[in-house]
Amino acid sequence: ANSRKPAINKRARASSLFVATAGLVGCNRQTEPIQIFQIEQNVAAAELRITKFRRLLDRLPAEAVRLTTLRVDIGSQAALEHAMGDVLDVPRSICVAGSGLMADVAARSLKHAVVLFATQNDPVQGGLVRALERPGVNRTGFTFYCDTLPAVAANLQSLKPKLARIAVLTDAGVETEAALSVARFNALNIGVQCVLMVADNDAELEACFQQSAESRLEAWVMKETKVAQKHHEMISAHLAKNGVMSGYDYQLPVERGGLMGYSASFFDPYAVWVRQISLILSGVPVNTIPVETPQVFKLYLNLDTARRMGIAVPKALIKSAERTFYTDQVR
Repeated sequence: ANSRKPAINKRARASSLFVATAGLVGCNRQTEPIQIFQIEQNVAAAELRITKFRRLLDRLPAEAVRLTTLRVDIGSQAALEHAMGDVLDVPRSICVAGSGLMADVAARSLKHAVVLFATQNDPVQGGLVRALERPGVNRTGFTFYCDTLPAVAANLQSLKPKLARIAVLTDAGVETEAALSVARFNALNIGVQCVLMVADNDAELEACFQQSAESRLEAWVMKETKVAQKHHEMISAHLAKNGVMSGYDYQLPVERGGLMGYSASFFDPYAVWVRQISLILSGVPVNTIPVETPQVFKLYLNLDTARRMGIAVPKALIKSAERTFYTDQVR
């Protein structure tokens, strides 16, 4: 293998966005290797991700790929978009974009390069791909997004079999996705009616409390929004006091008094990307490689909150929980 560092476009050197860290994984004398550009934010934690990705790529044929890592400052989205188009959009190249913002910029800027993305949002709704199973474009990757509302509602029904009215609390940033989730859920006609509530600040949250009381809602399902993150302890306490169950799509609020949490189990994005790169090297068209989604989910229960609310938690539900919490003992 050639030990020289691969050349980087001069415009990249001149750009204040880039701190270049280039490493040669392999070089085939007969066939030009695929150039992989790993895009990372210019932060200290990126070094661990860079090292991990290199080690995983070592599993691929050394002559097949060449890795160049570019650390970027995402403060200027326009400059990032310009630099991506200038530097990365070359034939036989793959851009690995490790955040939703970078994926969006890459999708707009790159016409020739393949994009492997990671996103917290729905990539179909966001326009990154046409369908999860068959992207239809030169982009694929993975998403942490999954519609857990039916599963959360089913778990809430286990706690209150006659459950009839619930709400999803979200913010304006993901209101469209949440509205689609609520519409799909209501179309199931399972006897539970769901409404959407949107809160981006304290005043709007207070209005949601008022709406909840007037509509006699029996449970809230909360997304990981800024308002929920900031006030989850207060929200959980207020709801429990008024006999309203709280369900979150992440664990932390359950540790601190929320009734229930249900979230996707973490999976390694770099391992996903290396699998997808391996498929590309074997000749599989990128537009047919499915976007990977979470397959394993974890349930969290706060048994002290359930006890204070007079809820008898079924033993089967407790057994299926990843963790159970007893916050009264902690306090």
